[in-house]
Amino acid sequence: MNVSLTVVSCATVQAQQLFANPSLPFHVDVGCARGAFCFDLARSNSNINVLGIEIRRPLAAHCSKKARELGMPNVGFVSCNANVDLPAILQGICAVSRVARVSIQFPDPHWKVRHQKRRVVQPGLVAAVAEHCDGDVFLQSDVLEVAAEMRRRFRDHASFADSVDDPAVWINPNPTGVPTEREVATFAKGLPVYRALINRRA
Repeated sequence: MNVSLTVVSCATVQAQQLFANPSLPFHVDVGCARGAFCFDLARSNSNINVLGIEIRRPLAAHCSKKARELGMPNVGFVSCNANVDLPAILQGICAVSRVARVSIQFPDPHWKVRHQKRRVVQPGLVAAVAEHCDGDVFLQSDVLEVAAEMRRRFRDHASFADSVDDPAVWINPNPTGVPTEREVATFAKGLPVYRALINRRA
């Protein structure tokens, strides 16, 4: 039975339970919100599986319902806290396939100092990606401080190298070829988006 489009809230996600062909390479989008990017990416790339991770269960449930209605076999959604559950999720993927890319796009900036520990890119998350992702990491935000902090945390890890040497320089265009809703809205306002592509070291 194909249960690829059912929302999952457990930490130990098994890729074979979520996708019609779990052996395909995975793009994991952390903080997928309403899932528009995941749907567009999966629709335009039938040779990959796209897993959206979202901490808000109602949004993940909405995405799963929509995916079920569309009958898309290469997109799935998980409701969890990435800073707690991502290692187990990536390990589950690697049991049957590989993680080719992780994207973290326009995460909540958590402006208050006491809340900044809730920002998604923490050292533990970077370590989990370093252990299980053999591809690259795509980061973007319309908040310079947030983009720079995410980038710095990955740059500081021994397993990663920024695709751009100068941390003041941001890449263009979006390497996925698929813009997010926030990305489109930000550019429509004439505002900048800060992007970085982090590669595995050889």
